[in-house]
Amino acid sequence: MIEKITNYFVVNELIKDEDKEIYVYGLHQGLLILLNIITTILIGFIFKAVWESILFIIVYTPLRAYGGGYHAKTEVKCYLFSIVLILVVLLGIKIIPDTDVIILALTEVGEIIIWFLAPVEDSNLSYG
Repeated sequence: MIEKITNYFVVNELIKDEDKEIYVYGLHQGLLILLNIITTILIGFIFKAVWESILFIIVYTPLRAYGGGYHAKTEVKCYLFSIVLILVVLLGIKIIPDTDVIILALTEVGEIIIWFLAPVEDSNLSYG
């Protein structure tokens, strides 16, 4: 499908033939991102936590991009890891009591961890 789209772009002179590979990669990555967003919101819908899942996407995306961390070796493993992560987060939201003290404590612990550990490099991706 992605090849057909990029071929259409080349034939109609929307992109140059020598740039085709870049567009194939970009469209592929864009579809993966869209799949993750849809999956996260769908899981949020199942847990009756759509707004929480959207907030997770908004907060986690830049944190992940700039904070580093584990990078799976395959797209399937990455997708499965992402599903597990959103399940853990949404289950935590449902299970952990919603009191100001607990929320403040968890926020502070998270801030300290991010402050001291980020960015975290991985053998599959370097930030240097």
